[in-house]
Amino acid sequence: MKIDSNLFEVISSKQDMVKKRLKEFLNGFDFETKGAYNDGFYVFSQRKQRYGLEKPTKMHHITLKYYPDKFSLHDFKITVIGDIHREEIRRSTTFFGKSVLKKELKLDWAIYQCFPFIARKEDAVFYSGEYPCNHKDVIIDFDELIDIVKRTRFIEEVDFETLYKIQSLVNGIIKESIETVSTIKEELKSELTNIVKNNDGLVEILDVSDLMKLLTLNQAEIIKHDKEYLHKFVRLSNYLKQRGKNIQALYEAIVNEHSISDKRELIGILRNQIHNYELVLFHSLNMVASLCSGNLIEFYEIYESFDKLNIFNSNWENEVSEKLSNIGDQLNELMYSIYSMEQNIVSELNQLSYITSESFNLINTTVNGQLKEIKSSIDTNVLFNGIQAYQLYKINKNTKSLRG
Repeated sequence: MKIDSNLFEVISSKQDMVKKRLKEFLNGFDFETKGAYNDGFYVFSQRKQRYGLEKPTKMHHITLKYYPDKFSLHDFKITVIGDIHREEIRRSTTFFGKSVLKKELKLDWAIYQCFPFIARKEDAVFYSGEYPCNHKDVIIDFDELIDIVKRTRFIEEVDFETLYKIQSLVNGIIKESIETVSTIKEELKSELTNIVKNNDGLVEILDVSDLMKLLTLNQAEIIKHDKEYLHKFVRLSNYLKQRGKNIQALYEAIVNEHSISDKRELIGILRNQIHNYELVLFHSLNMVASLCSGNLIEFYEIYESFDKLNIFNSNWENEVSEKLSNIGDQLNELMYSIYSMEQNIVSELNQLSYITSESFNLINTTVNGQLKEIKSSIDTNVLFNGIQAYQLYKINKNTKSLRG
């Protein structure tokens, strides 16, 4: 039973269980040889030997090898060796000096090595010495190993009873992991459904157009202070529009993502993006209200934070948009860039102190009143409570992507 990258990820997370099952299996099995070698790996062998030919040979030999202390799925190897006769065609000279082709039988052995818990041959660990091999010789599907062994014309029959017991152990672990993968996929699907909610494929976020309506309502008052501020607010609105588009593009990339570990991380990053979108929108609304109500200290505190984050210049969001539209195999790399930027935004905006000032309630009342005036569905009290309650998703930097 062949595994894919998702199965590998799940089985990797269960390495202690796999090691325990393997140990119980080997201890309860009648192997001729059980022992540790100097370089730290264990070999459990079942072999028959015969003599009287050119040299002692291993008529059939089934070996399981792994490192007990630093157990890794890459280390678990099953080797099957058996005696065979290989035909060789040789050119020889007869007594009369005539050159002829002659068929000869040569005693040799066939060697098959299987790493059943890895998804790619390139991940196989090779032990130096006894039976070196190339990647092309490695088998990663134990069912395939048995089929190949059956087709090989061994001189003595290989002990298939042993092979079938190993197959049962391997496939049992894989089947349990398949169920785990299915469960995780359903959980992730449910999380994405909650983000979309309306089942229309569109991420549910607050409408940034309400910010522009608020600017239109207060345009004359803003210009009284400085018409350049109006330009800054328009840029702020464009930043949020682009961020909303990027949120949607990231969602669509997540839907098409195959790796369950990457998908989980990306969903967390997407939630962070939605949170930060709401965070910037919340402070943007308060920034408008602060300026119009003459609370310039609060206005400049928000303004300086936005300026420090370069929010008035949407180059970063434009770059993200371009990368998301040509994502290819670079999603994993982009994931860490977005995560880092989201952390910066939260770190900066969480330092704003105006929300604890006496004037905050006045600003909040002003904003809510004007939002009702433009018939907005945004309630800044609900928005603020949601922002305060959100726990920022922290990426698992130990996750090893198997992409490529």
